[in-house]
Amino acid sequence: MQSLASELVENISGYVRGGGAHHERFVTSLRGLAVLYRQHLWKEDHLLLPMADQLLSNEDQRALHRAFGRLTSSMELGDLAAGI
Repeated sequence: MQSLASELVENISGYVRGGGAHHERFVTSLRGLAVLYRQHLWKEDHLLLPMADQLLSNEDQRALHRAFGRLTSSMELGDLAAGI
């Protein structure tokens, strides 16, 4: 994913510098990221979360949910986005 993100940044810069001349490269980068995110979300929904349900007790899951809630509630949206 890091290489796709780096590619996107590079292609955005090229697009801006070239006055839109590198439009297709920019669009291709965005499409690549869209595919990656769709695959990632599918894996979370169909593999990782069901495995967590099998491995973690209800109490463990509630504790994680509370801890994550405390963490995210204390962060500004920009800080949270930067961490992602």
